[in-house]
Amino acid sequence: MRVGFGQFREANSDYLRFAVQYGATDVLFNNPVLPSSNGRWELSDLVKLRLVVEQYGLKLTALENVPTNFYDQIMLGGPKKDEQIENMIYTIRNIARAGIPIFGYNWMPSHVWRTTPSMIRGGAIATAFDLESAEKIPFTHDREYFEDEMWNQLEDWIKIITPIAEEEGIRLGIHPCDPPVKKLGGIPQLLRSFDSYKRLIEIYPSDSNAIEFCQGTFSEMEGEDIYKMIRYFGERNKILYVHFRNVSSQVPSFHEEFVNTGLIKSFGASNWKKERFSESVEWSKNNNKIPFAILNNNLSLAKMERPMWGDCVSSNDKDYLNFLSKIKQTHFSWSSQARGFFIEDSLFKKILRRKFHTYLKNCFFSKENFERKRRAKKLSKIYNCSVNDIALAWVLNQNFPSFAIIGPKKINQLNFSLNSIKIKLKEDEIKWLNLKDDI
Repeated sequence: MRVGFGQFREANSDYLRFAVQYGATDVLFNNPVLPSSNGRWELSDLVKLRLVVEQYGLKLTALENVPTNFYDQIMLGGPKKDEQIENMIYTIRNIARAGIPIFGYNWMPSHVWRTTPSMIRGGAIATAFDLESAEKIPFTHDREYFEDEMWNQLEDWIKIITPIAEEEGIRLGIHPCDPPVKKLGGIPQLLRSFDSYKRLIEIYPSDSNAIEFCQGTFSEMEGEDIYKMIRYFGERNKILYVHFRNVSSQVPSFHEEFVNTGLIKSFGASNWKKERFSESVEWSKNNNKIPFAILNNNLSLAKMERPMWGDCVSSNDKDYLNFLSKIKQTHFSWSSQARGFFIEDSLFKKILRRKFHTYLKNCFFSKENFERKRRAKKLSKIYNCSVNDIALAWVLNQNFPSFAIIGPKKINQLNFSLNSIKIKLKEDEIKWLNLKDDI
């Protein structure tokens, strides 16, 4: 996952410079300010937009939304539907040919709805929604529209545009209806539930028919479990990018929250043995509770033979690794580089002289771990990298979401570890490194 900046309309220098300073790598523009030629965007303008972004060392990864009047007749089945379909095909082809790989859009003819704002932490003003207030607003269009007719329009569109997106090599994703209630202003909010998104991706099964995953809106959905939705659509490669928002509650009423104070929270456990952690997973399942999102044990290629401190637990165990793989458990590993066990020999001898690294000898010195190091050294020659890169890549390339906690004290130490991110080990190499099978 990469950090991107979004929800801006213009490629101005202040915004792009701040994105770079913040450490973002990617940029998304929401309904960018571009010349509009009869309801469509031209290739030359899109290319210019991308080139401006690239001057700052950033990547223009996605455009989100075109003006609603580009395709409102497509959504509602109006008299200019066919004309708008041709124009949207033209625009989407141009987005792809301009080198922009993702286009996100919505299926909300009446846009996002909010009612009276709320005051939250520190006196901050937050947008809010209350269904009872919203239902007093009259129809936004010429008449009331109904679910079946709007699903028919959406299905027609998906079946037309997805093969074209495949042809052009662009991925398309739809934002959920915000707020995710049944109807507002006489317009059905089609994409308001887990089931509605399952229906969407089955209209035309393709990597080009995907989801713009707004964490805030998905968490607003009444009665839905956002963690199940993340896992379901993530496993199917349907999440193009994520809006990291948080809200106070699900519909019928909610307000925006700070990212660390809202409905979405993550809980984890540290140094738990497999039996205890698996019991917690089963208990959560049986009691309709959200299980731990994160497990924080030691996991390094060098297996911890003796605990570093009392009650330390390593996940580098055959049964534990199989369990984590089966449930696809997110794992954050402490001491993921085994206290420097895999650094080059000359430096290795130096750190062994330090009193602090008594831990290294006590925890990781074993015949099996030195064999793991020998194998990592052999593989490092194939990948043209350091032995430590291979060992850290082993942690990152598990077949469950595995993340490495490292403790650099200097920038050069951080850079020393970052190369491991680029290394994609094969499944048989991962097993071989951990003394499982021969390559």
